[in-house]
Amino acid sequence: MLTLQEERKRLAKADQLIANGDRCRAGQKIRIAEMERRGEDPRIAQAMLQALKEALTQVRWHRRLIRDEITRLSPGSLASAAILTQMFAGGGDDA
Repeated sequence: MLTLQEERKRLAKADQLIANGDRCRAGQKIRIAEMERRGEDPRIAQAMLQALKEALTQVRWHRRLIRDEITRLSPGSLASAAILTQMFAGGGDDA
């Protein structure tokens, strides 16, 4: 299990990946429009754009998981309290 600080670093990295991916996606859309304007076949560029969109969907999903874990690990969260209660009551999985 990662610490709250480690999870926050992972969240920052995910945010960075999403921002970079969004910039790449915008650039790819421009390239496709330019190809179409020049009468070139944009199918490969469109396939690359679709792959990028799918990758971004996965990174955004992963970011939500990280955010959920941060919420769970944050002091005062109900999940944190439940875990501590379980640990001190002897109900942990590693008992």
